[in-house]
Amino acid sequence: MKPFEKSGWKYKESFGTPGVAALAFHIEGEGLLTMTGFWVEKGIGHEQEFKQDREWHCIFHFEKTDGDSFLIILSKEKLGNEPK
Repeated sequence: MKPFEKSGWKYKESFGTPGVAALAFHIEGEGLLTMTGFWVEKGIGHEQEFKQDREWHCIFHFEKTDGDSFLIILSKEKLGNEPK
């Protein structure tokens, strides 16, 4: 995630239990009004909505081999000329 830090993204929070990931992807939300992250913990699905009125979010989603998943959320301050 170091390349993202160079672009102004900062760690915000995580959801689920971290572990060795078999699959990973990320979604950047610049320009979106909201984003929703989904993860599975002990076979139970969860979701969290992120409003983007004051900051942008980037969601990293990691799938583990046991079927569970976890999220790492980065945020980035909006500049004055960006849509709210």
